[in-house]
Amino acid sequence: NQIAMKERSRLTSIFVARRQSELKTFDARKTNINRSTEISEASQSAAVGADGSMSAQGMSVKTDKNETGGNVNYKADQIKYQTFRPDGLETATNEIFVSLGYRPIPNSQVEAKSEGKFNVGLFEEEFASSENISNATLSNAFEAISGMIPLLVIARLDVGAPIRDSNEEPIVVVDVKAQVFRYDGLFYETVGSFGPVQIQSAGITSTAAETNAIKEASREAASQLGAQLLQNNIF
Repeated sequence: NQIAMKERSRLTSIFVARRQSELKTFDARKTNINRSTEISEASQSAAVGADGSMSAQGMSVKTDKNETGGNVNYKADQIKYQTFRPDGLETATNEIFVSLGYRPIPNSQVEAKSEGKFNVGLFEEEFASSENISNATLSNAFEAISGMIPLLVIARLDVGAPIRDSNEEPIVVVDVKAQVFRYDGLFYETVGSFGPVQIQSAGITSTAAETNAIKEASREAASQLGAQLLQNNIF
């Protein structure tokens, strides 16, 4: 069993975290429409009396009709994000992959070996402004590890603002999405996927709550991805 575990592949991982740095909200914009319609009706009648005299009478009716309506337009909030690298995150997740028999390589070593083609900073820059990482950045990372590391783990963590109720400890919620890719000779295929899932954790301080939530979300993602790799016999 130990021999089989040693034969499992190398892998490297990129866990990118971001938090809101600025939030701009917009009020609902309402457009009112008023329409007024005037309707006039007139009628006349004439009669001849017994003495041959004639009389006439008329009636006019004026009706005012008012209609109101409109619509409400909503504009999405503008959110700016700041990416960061949580301390100890790679160590915490690599511990799980090692326990499953995989051989994780720190991404700093991969960056140095690839002479910058494998660039974690680009992942962070793009995640600060978009939900997805561009194909160009992914392709560069895949090419950089081709022939050396067959498995690449990419995880994205959205870190919420601390929530505090009365005298209770602050709580932080983290949205996590993660995937494992494997190179098949031409393309990198997805061989494991986790999320999006919300993980929350508390702490004595807001900083402690954030750190706990990030590590818990990352370790849960690593555990679930590792279990899928084992189940699918991905070596």
